[in-house]
Amino acid sequence: MSKTIRFVEETLRDGQLSLWATRMDTRTMLGIAGTLDEAGFQRACISSGAAFDTAIRFLREDPWKRLRLVRAAMPKTPIEFLVRGRNLIGWKRYPDDIAALMLRCLKRAGFDWMLIFDGLNDFRNIAFHMACAKREGLKVSTYLCYAESPVHTDEYFVKKALELVELGVDVINFGDPAGLLNAARAQTLMPALLSSIADRADLLISVHTSTGQALECYEEAMRHGARSVSTVALPLANSESLPSTIDIMRSTEKLGFDCGVDRRAVEKIDAYFAYVALRDSKPVGKPVVYDEQAYQEYCGHQIPGGMISNFVNQHREAGTLNLLPTILTEMAQVRAELGHPPMVTPWSQLVGVQATLNVTTGQRYATVPDQLKLYARGSYGQIPAPIDPNVLDRLLAGGPSTPIDPLAFDGEPTLREIRAQNAFASDEELILRIFYDEATLAEARRLTKGINLSAVVDRPVKALVEAAVAAPIESSVNLEVKSNRENLTYGDASHVLEVIRAADGLDRVDLQTPAYSLSVEAT
Repeated sequence: MSKTIRFVEETLRDGQLSLWATRMDTRTMLGIAGTLDEAGFQRACISSGAAFDTAIRFLREDPWKRLRLVRAAMPKTPIEFLVRGRNLIGWKRYPDDIAALMLRCLKRAGFDWMLIFDGLNDFRNIAFHMACAKREGLKVSTYLCYAESPVHTDEYFVKKALELVELGVDVINFGDPAGLLNAARAQTLMPALLSSIADRADLLISVHTSTGQALECYEEAMRHGARSVSTVALPLANSESLPSTIDIMRSTEKLGFDCGVDRRAVEKIDAYFAYVALRDSKPVGKPVVYDEQAYQEYCGHQIPGGMISNFVNQHREAGTLNLLPTILTEMAQVRAELGHPPMVTPWSQLVGVQATLNVTTGQRYATVPDQLKLYARGSYGQIPAPIDPNVLDRLLAGGPSTPIDPLAFDGEPTLREIRAQNAFASDEELILRIFYDEATLAEARRLTKGINLSAVVDRPVKALVEAAVAAPIESSVNLEVKSNRENLTYGDASHVLEVIRAADGLDRVDLQTPAYSLSVEAT
C-alpha cells in the first residue's frame, strides 16, 4: 500500500464558503494561484455553484472569465468544480440536456475534475452527470454525504459507496460538512468503506472541524488505508471549515507517511491568506476544542459549516437572534420528522426555514415552503427514512399529494426550445441566461467591475506585516522575526516591517494575533 498521502486543496472553494461566505474575489485568487500550482497538490477544487452565484449577485464578476483566469494561472495542477446534482447551481432542478451543456462548458473552461453530489445520497439523480462527465474526458469525484441518525449506519454508507463504484466513480469524497464524525465511529466506518471499494475507487476524506474532532478522524482514516485528504490554508481552516494543510502534513509525518506537498509553498500560501484577511477585514478560523455537551446538541441540528454563519446573521438582521437556541432545538425535531436528510444544501436550509417558521409563528407546519412540499412528494429523490405520517399530512394539506418521479421533467423547456427563443453569443452566455433572469444579468453587467490582473503578491510575509501595520488592531499584533544570526521580538509591527525590509538572511516570521498564530517563511 502506498505510503504517500495525496492532498486536495480546497481553500478557493470550501475554505471561503465556510468562513468568508464565498466572497473571495478573482483578484485574491490570482494573487496566490501560481504558488498553489507549485505546491504539489494532487488537484485543487476551485469553484462551485455557490461561488458561481456569488460572482454574479455580489462580486459583480464574470464567473466564466474567473474560471479561465484561474485555470491559466494554474497550468500544472488539475482543477475541480463542484456540481450540485440536479440543481447544478441554484435550487431549481434541471433536465439532462442542460446538465450536459453545463459540463461541456466547464470542460472548455479548463476543468479536469467534477465533484458531483446529491444531497439525499440518491445517486439516480447524478448517474447521468457522472456518465456525461466521463464522455467529456473528465474525472469524477462524488460526495458521499455523512450524517448522524438511526438510518445512517456503517452498512448504509457501504451500500451507497458500492452504488458509486458501480456508476464508475474515480474518487468517493467522504464529506462531513457538519463535522459530526468522531474517531470511534471512524474506527469502524473507515475500514468498512475501504474494504468494500478496495482498489476500484479512491477514498478522499473531507471532515469539517466544527466539533473539534476532524484531526483525529483524518489520522484514523489514514491508519486504516485512506490516502487522500482535503485541506485548506491555515487562516481559512478550523472553526466551521476543513483542517489546515500544515496540520495534516504534521499528522502524516507523525504517522510515518510521505507527503508530496512542499512545506515552503504551504507556508507562503498561509501567509498570503493571513495578509488577505487583514487587508479585507475577513475572519480567520480558530481551533475548536471538543465539548461533549456541545457535541450532543450539535448532533441534533447538524448545521454545516457553510450555513451556520449566514444563519446567525439572518436571525440577527431579522431581530430573532434571541430565538436561535429554540430554533436550533426545533431543527433537530424537524429533521427527524422529515426522514433524517443529510444536512447539506439545500436540505439544511429547508430544515432551518421550517424550524424558524414553526418557532416564530407559534404553529408547527402552519406555513410550509413550496420546496418542502415537493421534497415530501419525492421530487428531489428518495428520503433516507419515511416522513412522520402526522407531519406528512400537514405538509401536503390542501394541495397535490401524488408522488413525483425525480427523474421526470415534464413541462420543463428543452435546451432546443430555449435556443429557439433567443440568439446567444456562446454556450456560456446561454448557461447564464438559463440560471438567471434577464433583469439579474442586466444589473450584473451594469455593475461588473474589472479584474486586476497584476494581483500576484511575490512576498506575502512582507505584505502581511504591512497589512498588520495598517490594521486598527496593530497594538494587539505580536510578531517574532527569526534571522540566521539571532531572534528578534517586536511588539510593534512597524518595527518588524523595518527589519523585513532591511535584513539579509531572514528566515521566518511567527505571527501571533488574538485569532491565530502563524509561522511562515519570510522570503
